[in-house]
Amino acid sequence: MDEIEFDSLYAAARTYQDRRLGAGSLCDRCDHGHIYRRQGARDVAVYCRSLRTRVPSDIAECSAFRAATALTLSDMMDIALPIDPREGIDRRSYR
Repeated sequence: MDEIEFDSLYAAARTYQDRRLGAGSLCDRCDHGHIYRRQGARDVAVYCRSLRTRVPSDIAECSAFRAATALTLSDMMDIALPIDPREGIDRRSYR
């Protein structure tokens, strides 16, 4: 197998992460990022909902980054267990 054939096989066997639209970009993991690609275009375009403008697709750091999978404070309050620390309420209560 020569080098050209190996390179073509390697290009065809890319992982799902490599093929995904916008993979590797910080905006891909951000809640504010909206990544899209026009038909026939090779490069992706990124729209930032926080800045309300189009940004380059190779962003490495951002001060408005918010992980799309992170819980908000209101989400954490919704799933929190109420604890009553007063004495005599319930002997099985947490202290």
